[in-house]
Amino acid sequence: MAALLLFTVNIILILGVWGLLRRSIQDRYRDRFFDMRDSLRTFFLENGYGLDRKEYCALRNLLNCYLRTTHKMQFSGYMAFLLGISDRPNLRKALERDSSAMFASPDEAIRAKIREVRNAAAMTMFEYMIVSSPMLIAAVIAYGILLFLRHCAWTLPGEIIRSAMRLRQPVDSVTVVEDFSLAGGADFAPA
Repeated sequence: MAALLLFTVNIILILGVWGLLRRSIQDRYRDRFFDMRDSLRTFFLENGYGLDRKEYCALRNLLNCYLRTTHKMQFSGYMAFLLGISDRPNLRKALERDSSAMFASPDEAIRAKIREVRNAAAMTMFEYMIVSSPMLIAAVIAYGILLFLRHCAWTLPGEIIRSAMRLRQPVDSVTVVEDFSLAGGADFAPA
């Protein structure tokens, strides 16, 4: 009964800590989106494009959408979305066509900035979904532990056997001195 009580308390503590940690993770990634939005604004102003261009408005809306949905995005939902459109080529083509039209620009510098911002925003959201997923984090930790144990299982017995074999061999004093003299201790070499 005491074990069950301790298990329950531990689960509650883990959930509480995860709630605080997730909020911190969310704030960190939202700050990155805010920085992207500020960088975008600065780019358009410094290059004399103005903030009324359709490309700026489309990118700003994209970043604002990421900001609004950061707390809702989950890796499992994203994977379900990808699986949902994978068997619907018409829907996928329509999404690509609409996205291309929304972010089209005759200016090469703006097209480069659009690619940069879209890629950075997508990677940031993808990182957030992975880092904020407790199941993925648990899987990565478990995988790391398994790799460590596998490494120990393969190397530790061999090291123990090699150490035991070195202890049983007699030490040759001339060999030790010769080895030492090769290491820069020529003053101690036998005469």
